[in-house]
Amino acid sequence: MSQRVLIMCDDPLFRAAVKATLSRAGFEAVGPDGFEAAWALFTARQFDLLFCDLGEDETARLARLSAPEARECWGCLLVSTDSSGRLAALESIRREGGEVLAKPLRHGDLLEAASRLVLRRLEAGPGGAAGPMGQGA
Repeated sequence: MSQRVLIMCDDPLFRAAVKATLSRAGFEAVGPDGFEAAWALFTARQFDLLFCDLGEDETARLARLSAPEARECWGCLLVSTDSSGRLAALESIRREGGEVLAKPLRHGDLLEAASRLVLRRLEAGPGGAAGPMGQGA
């Protein structure tokens, strides 16, 4: 069974590269145009894994992802960022079972992080991932 990954990213080239990398590794990767289009799909809880590139609007996106109603939809969260300026928020994602990757993003790092998240989810069995992030999906 293929793991469904939603890619939230405004940069079309970066989104295409992430989608291609994940697809070649056997994931079913979906990358709608832009963050807002992806957000609508995210809240519908149809994905096993969320890849979110925080982009230039990092503060606002972290706030949206950290809101209680968003946390219920997480499933498994993988975040990429250009900066370490939001260390507390990024550390919170790690504490709750997510993965945070710094750019420039290497394909191997992306696949390893995605695989770790899926493995945690599978080890937890039906209904969620290990840790609080498994409440949604």
